[in-house]
Amino acid sequence: ATTFKNLIDLHDHQGNNPSAIFNNIDGNATNFDSFVTEITQYKHSFSFIGLAETNIDPDLKGLYKIPGYSSEYNSKMAGKSKDTGVGIHVKDCFSYTRIDKLCKCTTNLESIFITVSNTDQPQTVGVLYRPPGGVGTDFIKEFEEILCELPNKNVTLLGDFNFNLFERKANCGFENVLYSNNMIPVISVATHEKPGCAVSLIDNIITNSTDNLVAAGVLESRVSHHFPIFCILDCKKPKSNEKSATITKYDYCESNL
Repeated sequence: ATTFKNLIDLHDHQGNNPSAIFNNIDGNATNFDSFVTEITQYKHSFSFIGLAETNIDPDLKGLYKIPGYSSEYNSKMAGKSKDTGVGIHVKDCFSYTRIDKLCKCTTNLESIFITVSNTDQPQTVGVLYRPPGGVGTDFIKEFEEILCELPNKNVTLLGDFNFNLFERKANCGFENVLYSNNMIPVISVATHEKPGCAVSLIDNIITNSTDNLVAAGVLESRVSHHFPIFCILDCKKPKSNEKSATITKYDYCESNL
């Protein structure tokens, strides 16, 4: 916690820059309250809180509230009670639009996306999860289809991709797809640690605007086998009096009608 505090004091002592944290929580019902308690020790209100393996549908999101935040959850895979579900909590000072056409739930890829409009430049934030039971090459194909729909700057992807970047030969070309689409993973240390297994780097923050990245890293406290990961962005967030409530808008496209 001290290291993180020093980082915030150094790079964002005025609290002007948006920040994001992501964790594979391994079940909201089991770990949500503990996770929220754990991150309060850092005495920092993250702008965006991304979660994977929530194991819940959107109709249950009211059970998992964080004061001062609104939330968006995507439907989990039908018939599954674990290894499914993504969500994002957004601090109330941000105006955002849910991008429905990029919110997916297949056996290979789950995602939820928003666009934030009241920062000095619009920001696109996505939370992604690759279920371990899916097919890696199919994930790559579906993931690249999403990448082709994203803006060419100011995109931040938070996720558990279940590709171990410590083993490049086994990641099905995941890194090649990232780099060919100008997307850069910014976490380079272990994010997953399980008794009896080698540590791995399967969670990451990916961006196409590294020049707007102030800092990124891994937090030590955890409620699952996954360490939380975070980043701080170099774009001004709205002042607290600019917006009293979040109004969610929906991106209706032909496939949703």
